[in-house]
Formats: sequence, structure tokens, C-alpha cells
Amino acid sequence: MQIIDNAEDFEGLDLHTYTLSLRGLSQKEIEAVEYHLDDYSWEAGLAIAAAHVEQNDHLRKFTFTSPKYFEPKEEQDWTDGDLESNIYTRLVGKEQFFSNIFADAPSIEAKEVVFSDGSNEYLVEFSKYSELKKV
Repeated sequence: MQIIDNAEDFEGLDLHTYTLSLRGLSQKEIEAVEYHLDDYSWEAGLAIAAAHVEQNDHLRKFTFTSPKYFEPKEEQDWTDGDLESNIYTRLVGKEQFFSNIFADAPSIEAKEVVFSDGSNEYLVEFSKYSELKKV
């Protein structure tokens, strides 16, 4: 089921596909993830062109596209270009995507949440300064 459709805003741009897989979420946790996907869909956030959700048994999988590339870096190495174009800078760290989900639904910290850039998978470690750990 499609939950975000901003494709018209990103016509002609190369898009990257990302997935967020979550197992055993409560309704509050689902609502927090969906709210923040929508809230971060604007260009200065995750720049989401389109997002879909699939539910299979206890696994909820969000797939979204964005013109932003994914390159994990230490925060001290972030450049102005990274802040503008690297989706990683909007996913992790204080007051970013995963940290805001954690603030709204702290019980999500105990759940298995995996982010994928299509090539690699990363376990989400929720906290005030959320991080991604390569699996």
C-alpha cells in the first residue's frame, strides 16, 4: 500500500531505494514510524519520492525512494554537501529520524529494526542519538 506519493516533485532525478523492516511492532510504534516517514518526506529531510508498506505476519516493511545517496560517516566528517545530499545525516544522530521515532515510541528500542540501502543491511540502535550498525 502506498503511503507517500511525492514522485512528481522528483521527476527526472535518479532515485535510490531504501527499506526499513520492523518485526513485532505495537500499533503505537507503527504509528510513530509512519508519522515520521511522512514528517521527514520533505526535501531537507529524507526527500521521499514515494513510500510503500507491506505487512507479512509479524514483519512490516517500508520501502521508499529518494534522490539522496546513503554513505555512513562519522558526524565529525560530515560536510555541507553531506547534510544536503547524504540521507545518512538525516537518519542518525540527535533529533534526526530514528531518534524522533524513539522519542515518540521508546519501546521500539527492544524491537528488531533493519535499514537497508539495497546493498547492505544495518541494525537500528534507537536512542537519543540513534545509530546504524552494519549487519
